[in-house]
Amino acid sequence: MNVIRLRYGLFFLALYLLFLIVTLPAAQVYRWSVGEGGAQLYGIDGTLWRGQAQTMRIGALSLDKPAWTFRPGALLLGRTEFRVSAGLGGGGVQAVTGRSLRGALYARDLQLSAVPIDTLAALGGEPDLGLTGRIDASIDALGVSGGQLRELAGRVEANGLGMGPPLDIALGGLTLQFETDRREDRIRGV
Repeated sequence: MNVIRLRYGLFFLALYLLFLIVTLPAAQVYRWSVGEGGAQLYGIDGTLWRGQAQTMRIGALSLDKPAWTFRPGALLLGRTEFRVSAGLGGGGVQAVTGRSLRGALYARDLQLSAVPIDTLAALGGEPDLGLTGRIDASIDALGVSGGQLRELAGRVEANGLGMGPPLDIALGGLTLQFETDRREDRIRGV
């Protein structure tokens, strides 16, 4: 009889803890974690489970209306995972991102659509070289471990490339296909 009560008690305790996590305000979680990851969020609304912000800044890069949804199924694999989306320089980005138990960061199903090339150049800290054009990407897998890019697989297309004033030169387009060769521990782009 006592074993049954203990099981029910543990079950309801687990449900209560799940309820607390689901309803935990995202703004409070952000205040607890300020300084980690280098990202700054403004205008946070919602919960840890599902929320959004007005703006997210990562260095010189600004993302508009970032939104996230927690993916609890990944916990069974020892990962924390979110589906994220945001506006980026007039285009958009969406992905499933996460972190493994060993601390490796990853993204999959990463989609960039119509992102201006100068926006991505700012991400790399490059000065404005007057490049024009848009980037579209479909990245199947991206992995970072120990501060280094360890995995990259997918396709990146640059369309309408050119040099702006005073040169005004049309350069056309470029398509790169990336793959990770695990045997040689290298990433190739073709």
